[in-house]
Amino acid sequence: MTGTARVRAAPRPPGSEEDPGPVMRVRDLRVGFDVPGGRLRAVDGVDLDLRRGEILAIVGESGSGKSALTLALAGLNRGPRTHISGTVEFGGRNLVEADEARLREIRGRDVAVVFQDALAALNPLHRAGAQVAEMIRLHQPVGRAAAWDRAERLLADVGIAGPANAARATPTSCRAACASG
Repeated sequence: MTGTARVRAAPRPPGSEEDPGPVMRVRDLRVGFDVPGGRLRAVDGVDLDLRRGEILAIVGESGSGKSALTLALAGLNRGPRTHISGTVEFGGRNLVEADEARLREIRGRDVAVVFQDALAALNPLHRAGAQVAEMIRLHQPVGRAAAWDRAERLLADVGIAGPANAARATPTSCRAACASG
């Protein structure tokens, strides 16, 4: 695979307080996958600092390692044929070495990945609202009804027409309706 992922963070807003240092510091991050015939190097030595209030956008050619990088930052691409090394420091811990319980504590609340095609990230067999509500309940002390209401509001907030109907639909069945909203 060829290409280079570009990593950029927005500058700090004018007049912001003194820089407290990065909230996330990544050093020599490498991600490889075992494939027939060897190991594919998807990410090869990424370094970056992300400060409070910054938004990280990763752009690059198809196959340049963007998805492998973002999934590694959130600890989402672990598996028997995945090899990750380097450090992703967040909250005083190296997320590369963190266990699944620690990663669950921070995912969605402190660290999130927004995919280009968010509907493709949802399970096509389950209602969209149920999947969003499940994530809310994992990170907030709310009941099912409150999580469902919040899921509908979130769908409305991102411009999805008919959020109550979209929440009850599967991602596949609401794709056209959600895209036109």
